[in-house]
Amino acid sequence: MAEFYLWFLAAHITAVILFVAGIVLTAFFLSAADAQNGLALDDAQLRALARWDRRVTTPAMLLVWIFGFALVEIGDWFPQPWLIMKLAFVTVLSALHGIQSGKLRRLQRQSLSLPPHKYVDTVIIGCVIAIIFLVVLKPA
Repeated sequence: MAEFYLWFLAAHITAVILFVAGIVLTAFFLSAADAQNGLALDDAQLRALARWDRRVTTPAMLLVWIFGFALVEIGDWFPQPWLIMKLAFVTVLSALHGIQSGKLRRLQRQSLSLPPHKYVDTVIIGCVIAIIFLVVLKPA
């Protein structure tokens, strides 16, 4: 299995980039919609964003988890503390994606009384930075 490590790592990194790009893009548009009571997105933009979420962001998130667990198995890293912390941050990002997907669905149904989408971009960026440092430094 170790001969596949670099292939799994490349696939994992690719999935991470697509997933993070998708949740940042969605956070940006949802923040704009919040600022204008849901009126910042026209129907075509909303459909395109929801389609991107279903076709790219969600599959990328699933691949992040699949290839991530494969890498954990290959590297025999479980239950190292840095990995447990990383998994906590990835869980937060996955939960935020679920919240964003729900908001997109509600916006598509024209239910504009959504809770504010404040500070989500800051949480996303903070989680990504923490994950990068944990993976690179692997503190004990």
